[in-house]
Amino acid sequence: CWDKDSLKVRWEMTGATVGNGDGFVTDSAFNVGVTHVKYYITDPDNNEATCEFDVTILDVTPPEITANCGDVADDADPNSCWQVPATLQDPVFRDDCWDVDSLTVRWEMTGATVGSGYGFVTDSSFHVGVTHVTYYVSDPDNNEANCSFDVTIHDVTLPEITANCFDVTDNADPNSCWRTPVTLHDPQYEDNCWDTDSLTVRWEMTGATVGS
Repeated sequence: CWDKDSLKVRWEMTGATVGNGDGFVTDSAFNVGVTHVKYYITDPDNNEATCEFDVTILDVTPPEITANCGDVADDADPNSCWQVPATLQDPVFRDDCWDVDSLTVRWEMTGATVGSGYGFVTDSSFHVGVTHVTYYVSDPDNNEANCSFDVTIHDVTLPEITANCFDVTDNADPNSCWRTPVTLHDPQYEDNCWDTDSLTVRWEMTGATVGS
């Protein structure tokens, strides 16, 4: 009944981009994310038709990790092999298109402490040795940034020698000034944090026999 010039066109946007107006959205800039667009076409007798559709803009830029991704060191408590590092802080990150609350943070640990999960490791207890930590920060469009650092926990508890560290007496063979004592045994030892293969054994002799 009516030619096009008699019709009124208006629109509404909701979602990632919000707005409304008359005419068309063809030259509009849309935010990253999903924007729902609805057109209303009205004739002079107020009969109205609508149509709606989504405009999806994908982000291609990864987030940025800006701070607190440096190496950390601390001492374990005496008689303990674990420590929550006092200077370990949550990483600081941002994204040009998404709120920080929209980003996903996950982590992986390898080395002295092994694990993976989501969130932060700030309150985690680390084993004596060096743990390599990697944070991954991703946005809803699966762009991802990462950073890595080492957490070093120093053992302050001495190893323990548990047996075979006592005096030995033997006779030299006739016409000899030397003897390998038959009752001399290797010492037995252990450590509460380290495997025996990780320990270093050294010796010194003074007196009748000298060496190291």
